[in-house]
Amino acid sequence: MIYSYFRDLKISKVGLGAVQFGMDYGFTKAKTQSEVDAILTKCVECGINFIDTARGYGDSEAKIGLFLKRQERDRFIIATKLQKISDLNSDPRAHVKCSIEASLEHLKTGRIDILQLHETPERLLINPLFWEGIAEAKKAGRIVYFGVSVYTPAETMALIEKYGDHIDFIQAPYSVFDQEFETVFPLCEKRGIGVISRSVFLKGLIPAALNEIPPELDRIKKFKQLLSLLARRVGLEDTELALLFVIASKAIHSTLVGANAVDEVSMNVKVLDKLQLVPALRKELKELQIAEPFLRDPRQWSQL
Repeated sequence: MIYSYFRDLKISKVGLGAVQFGMDYGFTKAKTQSEVDAILTKCVECGINFIDTARGYGDSEAKIGLFLKRQERDRFIIATKLQKISDLNSDPRAHVKCSIEASLEHLKTGRIDILQLHETPERLLINPLFWEGIAEAKKAGRIVYFGVSVYTPAETMALIEKYGDHIDFIQAPYSVFDQEFETVFPLCEKRGIGVISRSVFLKGLIPAALNEIPPELDRIKKFKQLLSLLARRVGLEDTELALLFVIASKAIHSTLVGANAVDEVSMNVKVLDKLQLVPALRKELKELQIAEPFLRDPRQWSQL
């Protein structure tokens, strides 16, 4: 395993995204407890120590917690996200505390290493009581770091400029087809903010067969075909090259990858041995950036 370092954290460059543990996601189905246990056991064997989940991912936290209670806690860096705050006019401190305590109970742990905000409504962020609640949780040792899940570079730049003193991490979409966040990475480095990337396989679209692509996403097929040509040239699968492209970024501390089975965890780690193949393809991989916003934003897709 390859690791990066952020303050006192040693983070595996491949992290485990656990949304599929608790709910159907894209082309994948929710996992049983036995499947979760097997996947997490393989993560331990392979050196993956970063697990990302959320209060909103069905029973993902609870399934992870059942596994964690049988493990050495310091072996893992656990990230989760606050439950969405529906009433933005209320005092958010109680909500923050309630969400954190529920996560701690489900995860069977005494601390959350990285607590994240799933969405970033301005009405919440301008409320000093929200940041007070986060500070209180840090002081109490219930959370160690705080991060925000972001969606666009413009949004992220604004967030960092206004609230960067409170933010330790951003979690952002980044893939061979969506490289827009490269404009944000220098600011993160300047402000000492860690970067977690997600959507490396674009919600399962990159490993999907061409005949599985919904009609509304038909225009993405040409990019998939170009990626396949590059991958075959160096003896890789499409998913392997897509993952290596992201892993090769020095700005990213960990890349979240979902896993449907134990063998997928093994493959995601084994491919790191071929990281040296990426530099020679870098220029051509950079040209796979998709300009059309709709094609690189799964939030807008109706059929997945």
